[in-house]
Order: sequence, then structure tokens, then C-alpha cells
Amino acid sequence: MRFGRVLVCGLLLAVVLGVAACGPDQQGATIVVGGADSTEHKLAGQLAVQLLEARGYQVVDRTGGGDPATVRADLAAGAIDVAWEFTGETWLSHLAHDQPLTDPALLWQRLTAEDSENGIVWVAQADYHSTLTMYVRLDLATANKLLTLSDLGEYTRTVNARTRLCTPEELYGALQGVKGLVRAYNLSFDESLVQFLSPTDGYRALAEGRCDCALASSLEDVTSPGPLRALEDDRTFFHASNLAVAVRAPVLEAHPELQAALADLAAALTQQNMTDLYRQVTVDRKDMARVARTFLKDAGLLDKP
Repeated sequence: MRFGRVLVCGLLLAVVLGVAACGPDQQGATIVVGGADSTEHKLAGQLAVQLLEARGYQVVDRTGGGDPATVRADLAAGAIDVAWEFTGETWLSHLAHDQPLTDPALLWQRLTAEDSENGIVWVAQADYHSTLTMYVRLDLATANKLLTLSDLGEYTRTVNARTRLCTPEELYGALQGVKGLVRAYNLSFDESLVQFLSPTDGYRALAEGRCDCALASSLEDVTSPGPLRALEDDRTFFHASNLAVAVRAPVLEAHPELQAALADLAAALTQQNMTDLYRQVTVDRKDMARVARTFLKDAGLLDKP
């Protein structure tokens, strides 16, 4: 009997060791997921938190952790391990380039190469992209045949010199914002009529008739409180900016299986899927954690080992 017990125990130990050797070393591993406090960042962060928890990691949730600059600093300092960010934001703001790139593939190539020197590995980018868009009221656009940003430039110069603009303050003097648009499209705005509002507030002010045009995210139209028109960027001014996920190099080296898990999630974040998630949270007012859980389940991401 004693020999039999020893044999059984030995076999069980061998099985346990064999499973540990074949599977990823994630039992007990702690991964800190961070992210900025916009709805898009928080959604992507919540998806990553729940996915990694389902894969067996101990996850510390630090999503909604402030502005993108703060999150970037935390990632670079090692305070967080995983974070989602837009490639265009990273290229222009975090890596301090003053020349926007409009080709998503070229941007990805240069971004991944440069940031690898900072110990940050970009493991995957999603199809979902969010760019700045200039919106105008539909009645104004229809009456003046405004279809493109070039049309708006002509309108502000020759028809209405007192066109009211709503824009985030940080984008007013930025080359990738109003300052650059003025140069690219020969726009003309009376500075005394410019209102500094967040993209969401500016979008609402536009719909309520408190301004004539507003610079906002291309995703804002899913929450439209009124009939608006997004003007075509006919000179391709706005830079490419796909949602992407980054991991600190030492963490990825210790847990290489993270790449496949996060790449699976990035592949599921299509333009349509992310827009639907955004609408559920911002328009339907559903609980973000539940929305994320349902999405992961429906996408089959919780079924993978």
C-alpha cells in the first residue's frame, strides 16, 4: 500500500509539473492595466482587464487614470504594464513629432521601431480608428453647400467672417489642430468668437446652435443631439490614429503569451464593434463592465485557454 501511495503521488506530481511546463507561467503573475479617462480608453482597458483575468492573471485595474500624458509617463516608469493608446496621439504627443503621418501602416512601422528603444512594445493595433473631424450644423451646410473643409475655408473667408468655432483649447494652437487647419485650408476665424470646450461639450454646443462649426472626435456622431454634417478632409490633413495596445518589454519577455491574448482582443475591436460598445455606454447608459463582459463572451474570447 505504501508503494502504491508513493507511486500515485509521484504520478500526480509529474502531471502537475507537466502542465506547468506546457502552459504559460501566469499563475500568480500580476499585470497592471492602465489607461486614460476617455470613454474609448476606459472601454478598451476594461476589456483587457476582464480578458486577462479570464486567462488566469492577477490584474490590477488602473484604467481611467487621468490624461494620456499621465498614463504614458506611468507606462514608461513601470507603474503600469499594459495600456491602450491611439497611434497618432503617441506619435505626435508622447514621442513629440511635429509631422503627422496619414498612412496607418507607415505610422505603425515607425512607432513600433522608435518606442522599442524606450522599452515599450506595441503588440497589436485594432482596426478601430478615431480622428478629429470638423462638424457643421446641417442647416448651415445645406444652405451654403458645405461638403468639405475646403468649402468651409471659402465660406469663412468670403461669406461669414464671424463664423463661430468650438474647439478644445489644447487643439487651438496645435499644428495638428486648428492652427494647422487654418494653414491647410485657408480658414479664417475671429478669435473673439472662438469657444474653448471639450470635444463632447463643443459637439453639443454646435447641435444647440451656440457655434457654427466644432472640432471633435469622429466617434462623437453616435451621440448626436441634432442634425450635423461631418466635413470631408479633402486634403488629407488629419493624421492616422488607430487604437493600439502596448506592453512594457520586461513584462512581455516574462509573459510572451500576453502578445497573442491582446492581439486576439485587438482583432475584435473593429470600427463597427467599438462604435457599438461606445453607444451602449454613452447613449444607452449601460454598465461598462457588463458591456465588456458580454462582448468578450460573444466574441469567443473567454473560451480560449
